[in-house]
Amino acid sequence: MEKLVKNFDGKVAFYYIDIEKHPEVGQMLNVSHVPQVYLVKKGELVDSFSGVQDNDFITNFIKKGLE
Repeated sequence: MEKLVKNFDGKVAFYYIDIEKHPEVGQMLNVSHVPQVYLVKKGELVDSFSGVQDNDFITNFIKKGLE
């Protein structure tokens, strides 16, 4: 995920939260599967997915945030 985000020339930020170290965040976000990925644009949740996905899926997912 971090490598794919770098392909967007700084237009996308990637943040990782270790829910084992910060379980309160996992509870707050209702994380039930790992990884859980959220797409947030201008403070609003646009989309999310859980589980491992291929690079094409993730690239298209990120592009949603740039539309």
